[in-house]
Amino acid sequence: MITLEEKKIKNSKIYATLLLLLLLGLISFSPAIALLSNTVLIKSQGTISTTQITARSGFPDDIQAAVNVVAAAGGGTVYVPEGNWTFNPSSWPGVTIPNGVNVIGAGIGKTVLYLPDYPQGGLANKPFPNRPFFYCVGNWETDKKVIISGITFQGHVEDEEEILCGVEVVGVDNFRIDHCEFIDFDNAAIFPRDCRGVIDHCIIDNPYKDRIGGAEGAYGIIVLGDYTAWYSLDQLLGKYTLNTVYIEDCNFSRCRHSIASNQAGWYVVRHCTFQKPRPAQYPMIDVHGASPGGRGLEAYDNTFIGSLYGGSSISVAVDFRGGGGVVFNNTFIDCAYGVKLSVEAPEPYQPYNIWIWNNQMTKQNAPNEGTLLLNTGDYKEGVDYFLYAKPDYAPYPYPHPLTLS
Repeated sequence: MITLEEKKIKNSKIYATLLLLLLLGLISFSPAIALLSNTVLIKSQGTISTTQITARSGFPDDIQAAVNVVAAAGGGTVYVPEGNWTFNPSSWPGVTIPNGVNVIGAGIGKTVLYLPDYPQGGLANKPFPNRPFFYCVGNWETDKKVIISGITFQGHVEDEEEILCGVEVVGVDNFRIDHCEFIDFDNAAIFPRDCRGVIDHCIIDNPYKDRIGGAEGAYGIIVLGDYTAWYSLDQLLGKYTLNTVYIEDCNFSRCRHSIASNQAGWYVVRHCTFQKPRPAQYPMIDVHGASPGGRGLEAYDNTFIGSLYGGSSISVAVDFRGGGGVVFNNTFIDCAYGVKLSVEAPEPYQPYNIWIWNNQMTKQNAPNEGTLLLNTGDYKEGVDYFLYAKPDYAPYPYPHPLTLS
């Protein structure tokens, strides 16, 4: 039997231990966290971490408040609760997210951020001519990632001004945007600039394109690189380095270009589905041509489904307006052309060193299967492009390792 005196001794020891831990700083409490979350994470070593919190709501001010607390603590994760949340920020960008902070929702269709009115005064209002819901900004610190996951972003377009954006990422190394849905964005759903990362298992669609008709805005993803550096293909092909953006297991529909690149941007697109290009003649994925335009792409194991006009397809799957790369193992359905080589970029940025092989042209509703290659310039087979597998090329491991962490 434990005596009263023994209980007092035990209790005094417990109180003394707790006091010592508090004095040593091993247990800490944050009033700011308590306001934002009902729970805290207790790690196995007995400390209390304040780097995982749940925002009060999906309203932009509440998400921003939670992000600020987590950022001040050195990084962590903000959870956005389930619900349909009106996303109508008083200023743009809606939420600014520094590298080291993740924002995670409850899932597509569960956490919905909805813009009720089109934003005003876009392009004239610097330094943010775009109007992104989330603006993720970093300084290439490799140990501080940004993950955006499990959210439906729903824009609102009445007439295209091409300023509305879902997520913009600038200078973040190893970002990931996954299992998100983007609806009705007239600039771009996702806009990575001078960064490296992965976009996977996302749905990008612009229903307003059918309502407005001949409108030309609404890219799915725009990839911009470091315009001062024109890397060799040997530095890029089959690698995850420099400004490489991987796009995999995504579904695109009703986009001007589902993916485009400029300013020496390089992207890898694989295991994706593209359909309903709007307008129908616009290439579904694209390497822009300029000085410099996009550096190029790797496109493989994708399905491209063209749109019909007057009973025939006028759709192009892949358009090289500049740069180089590889296109293989794709299925082109109801496409007028699988790959187009355009005349736009001057030397040394014009289409060059492009390998095309093992792609399938087929039809579902079109009267014919279409043509694999459209050469609009004086590009020569065996010199500028090659209709066989690139020697010594090996794709980067699929799925991308960032999707497994």
